[in-house]
Amino acid sequence: MGYAFNLDEIFAMAEEIERNGARFYRRAAAITEQPKAKKLFGDLALWEDGHEKLFQRLRDQLDADGAVPTVYDPSDDAELYLQAMAEQHVFRRGLDIEALVDGAGGPKGILELALQFERDSILFFLGMKAVVPAHMGPAKVDRLINEEMGHVAFLTKQLAAL
Repeated sequence: MGYAFNLDEIFAMAEEIERNGARFYRRAAAITEQPKAKKLFGDLALWEDGHEKLFQRLRDQLDADGAVPTVYDPSDDAELYLQAMAEQHVFRRGLDIEALVDGAGGPKGILELALQFERDSILFFLGMKAVVPAHMGPAKVDRLINEEMGHVAFLTKQLAAL
């Protein structure tokens, strides 16, 4: 049986991705000695914090249907599956963010890595949108996708400016 994810679960995953993205950028700011890059990474961490809050607000605004399980799941397998999916994806919990940032080779490498993560996030949310039942408003997931597209555009500009 396939799983149909509800919006509450998708927004919870989005919040996790943004929290870990903020950790990534804070680590980048901590190890970067170039003042301009240090400020950029600090600003990006704050941007991720803002997106986490946005996704949390959107999640709080969901009507009752947004949190209704869409499959019969008496043993909470769907929740465990979603947790495993989040951990295997971008900015996942088990990721050694410090080692990843430290091994990126400086600001340019960090930005390239961040750009890849943001692209992966877009693909992740596009996949999630495809499985959200129509009556639960998959168009709301577009808001997540648009936020991540904004990240990609900004990071691309920053990378070109280096």
